[in-house]
Amino acid sequence: DGEWLRSNAYDSAALRQQMASAQSTPSWTGDELRAGGGITRIEYSDVMQEGDAGVWRVLQELQRTGVVVLGGAPRKSGIVGPLGEKLAGYLQETLYGRTFNVKVVPNPHNAAYAPVPLPLHMDLCYYEAPPGFQFLHFIATECRGGANAFVDMQAAVERLREREPAAFDALRRIKFTFHFK
Repeated sequence: DGEWLRSNAYDSAALRQQMASAQSTPSWTGDELRAGGGITRIEYSDVMQEGDAGVWRVLQELQRTGVVVLGGAPRKSGIVGPLGEKLAGYLQETLYGRTFNVKVVPNPHNAAYAPVPLPLHMDLCYYEAPPGFQFLHFIATECRGGANAFVDMQAAVERLREREPAAFDALRRIKFTFHFK
């Protein structure tokens, strides 16, 4: 079917056309998210049960805000893999493997292993094709803290482009890398 091939093409022209017609996630601010009731919470068991009603709710919320909290997940290792497969169909392999356990270690080589708060960041953005979703499963900690913060990067970039066009242009043009020290 020629139409199917055109709609699933990955050449530059087809990708530009798909991006132009794609429905983007609406931007939000923290105040707007809080006014709408905050981050939506859906029970883990509702997602993992037979059928797709829970999966559909999660995917709708991810389309709406880009973030959702799943409550009530078992406090044990090995939960993220089956959850990711249920929601996304498969897990993208990274240099860390199918899943990644965050833990504090002495002399860390990665910020995820350091016993310090991490500033706002995006994991794996240096990949040619970064994962579309990231699933974080908090099991236990002996450290203080553990809070998470989320930013609508689409809204932040748009605000930067409007308020500081020179800074926006510099970030768009200048190539740089990040290294954990």
